[in-house]
Amino acid sequence: MPAHLSLRYAPDVMEAGGGDYVLVPLTFQEKGVLRQFNIEGPDGTALSILGRREDLPLVRGVLQHELQDALCENYDEGRLLETLAVIIDGDPERAQLHADRLGVEGMIDDEKVLETGALSTWAKRLLTILPSNYLMVALVPAGYAGHRVVLKYSLEWSIQPLHLNYFNRAWAAFGFDDFAFRVELSHPSGAASHHLEVVFPDGLEARALTMPSGTDTDTARRNTTDTGPLGVLHGVGRYSQDANAPEPAHITFGPTRGLRQLTFMVLLTTSVILCLGRWLPNAQNALLAANDGAAALLLAVPAVVLALLARQGENAVVSHASSVLRHVVIFCALLLLACAGSIVGHLCSGPRLALWALGGIVSGVLGGALICGALRQGNGSVTRDDHDDGMEDGRPKGEDDGSSHEET
Repeated sequence: MPAHLSLRYAPDVMEAGGGDYVLVPLTFQEKGVLRQFNIEGPDGTALSILGRREDLPLVRGVLQHELQDALCENYDEGRLLETLAVIIDGDPERAQLHADRLGVEGMIDDEKVLETGALSTWAKRLLTILPSNYLMVALVPAGYAGHRVVLKYSLEWSIQPLHLNYFNRAWAAFGFDDFAFRVELSHPSGAASHHLEVVFPDGLEARALTMPSGTDTDTARRNTTDTGPLGVLHGVGRYSQDANAPEPAHITFGPTRGLRQLTFMVLLTTSVILCLGRWLPNAQNALLAANDGAAALLLAVPAVVLALLARQGENAVVSHASSVLRHVVIFCALLLLACAGSIVGHLCSGPRLALWALGGIVSGVLGGALICGALRQGNGSVTRDDHDDGMEDGRPKGEDDGSSHEET
């Protein structure tokens, strides 16, 4: 760790006139590669963070301090420090094995070093968190000490949406529900307020962001949402005390209206063509008499539809939310292709008429379902805080002491 880094209480740095930087714990970050990571100060200046190796002495000292009341007499301090280093900086699987052995049994190999019953709550939490996470610490200019500043950091998170089975995904894709996922908000020791900003990629539109309510029901909870064309959600939650366990923020979203409109137009076109071809007087006879022209007309529609669906390098969450609607469009294209084949191949009357009738009805029903889903969303599926005046305790929203800010 660089010698000029200060571990003193930040305002004391200003009074003593020493130290170029102070250390600010940000969050417990999952071990692994940071992708698209950025951190900046209140004026937009890029900041740095400690690496995991530089982080090791700091976190090991904190963990050793928390364990000291539970340590056995005549324990091997060298082995304890080595084990703590593995828990903090080792691979998650190996670190978890050592943490379980130490926290549950109080053992390092065959030596008893801890009385587990005497472990503090915070020590138990650290032994649970640190095997798979590390403490992210920012290097902040000492000039920030004594002032309230917001440090904004962003990174790419790998998050699994909650709708995993196909039926639930279809229900949400047609507008009867929202796609959703949870984000656990993690702090080293809690914060008075937490700011979470979620930026959605092209192809998705934001719906709502609900911050954790916290353990104190009397503490005001403020939520803000932005469902504009930029697809950004920004939530602010205030807390009076740290929760015993991480609480998730709930985020809902859906495919863009443009994709739903495209799918509806394809369904409408398919239904109109097949219903007219099936029930319009003498339509089938005319198509059979001029089957080359009819086939060419019907085959042109799938080609146009598949061209509109072409994608390159798409976000995985976009694919998850949009796949059902794309499957519907491909179904319509294949249905039209099959109907064109029934005309060209002079399929016998019964199966041919059943194919056209069933295809027209199914595509019409799916189009109607899309309209019902759009009406449901238009009638207020996104909830907002009607009393949100943009102020908290006389200050602009987000101006709370001890806040943290994340962006994904």
